[in-house]
Amino acid sequence: DTERVVRVIGALAAVAVLALAADQHDQTTAWRPFVVATCTDALGHRRPGATPSRPDQVEA
Repeated sequence: DTERVVRVIGALAAVAVLALAADQHDQTTAWRPFVVATCTDALGHRRPGATPSRPDQVEA
């Protein structure tokens, strides 16, 4: 499934970049919940109450 592959690769890339940035800013513990939330969102597992994303919208 193409969508799933893209989501998994995106989540892995997000973990890598965010982990490096958090370490560089000495914020590994503080950023941890945000990193987890970002990656689970990328995989399609939204947190309760989160606004669903629309893939047809393009950011300006």
